[in-house]
Amino acid sequence: MRWWLIIGLLMPKAFGLDGKSLYKTKQCYTCHGKEGKAPYLPLYPTLAGKDFKCLKEQFIAILMGKRDETALQMKQLVRGITDAERDAILQYLASLPPKKDAEEPETAVCKPAP
Repeated sequence: MRWWLIIGLLMPKAFGLDGKSLYKTKQCYTCHGKEGKAPYLPLYPTLAGKDFKCLKEQFIAILMGKRDETALQMKQLVRGITDAERDAILQYLASLPPKKDAEEPETAVCKPAP
């Protein structure tokens, strides 16, 4: 059993963090749209319903500067988000149903969760 995954998914709730509220207060919606389903620019991926682990890997890659220059602005925005806040936001996004018939930009790495 992958107990570490279950613990990782439940941790943000244990700290009382609400991913939906954080998504709004951290202004993620300004680029990725309401509920991560309507990106502001075609360059930005939809986030709703994507695999939590992949979202987390990409978030960290952006923070570490391992993504291309299109992620430079996001790197500046996510620096102030704690690990617990990040996990709560990403858990919220992963729990949403994916946008139907969403055309993803070439920059999109994460696929919908199985």
